[in-house]
Amino acid sequence: MVWKCQPDGQIAGRIGDRDKERDIPGFVLPSPYLDVEWAPDGLLRVNNPGRHRVEFYTPDGHLELAWGRPGMAIECFSGCCNPINLALLPDGTVVTCEKGLPRVKLHSPHGEFLGVVAGVEMFPDNAKTGAGEGFGDGVRASLDAVTDPEGRVYILDTVTRQIHVMEPLETT
Repeated sequence: MVWKCQPDGQIAGRIGDRDKERDIPGFVLPSPYLDVEWAPDGLLRVNNPGRHRVEFYTPDGHLELAWGRPGMAIECFSGCCNPINLALLPDGTVVTCEKGLPRVKLHSPHGEFLGVVAGVEMFPDNAKTGAGEGFGDGVRASLDAVTDPEGRVYILDTVTRQIHVMEPLETT
């Protein structure tokens, strides 16, 4: 769950608990990944990897929107528990990171699949480690991302300890 705290550190509530009355199914976290992003629209974006989706919450914990589904198609989230990390571009586009088949994708604020930022071929060591074939702990084979105001996506590969900088494509 996500703990909501006052500026002085006092706990003010929890977000993401199962609540049938408010139609909140609750977080399913089968792996150690929970990410949150506060968006300019005032809604908190949270990954729910066990449900293969991204959820949007109000500051008081009401579930406003959820999108995503499991599957092997590129627009879906594969494996047991994806997406594992999130980032937001300045225009509200959601960047999702996945493990197992390590890839980074773009989605509109309402969940429409927009494209791939970086595919599995960019992270061969991460994919091998995640499958138990490489070095290190497969559970820790992950990707994380942040963005900047110019729309670049910085991707951390936790296996190789490299940061990949992805520039937006020029469109004419």
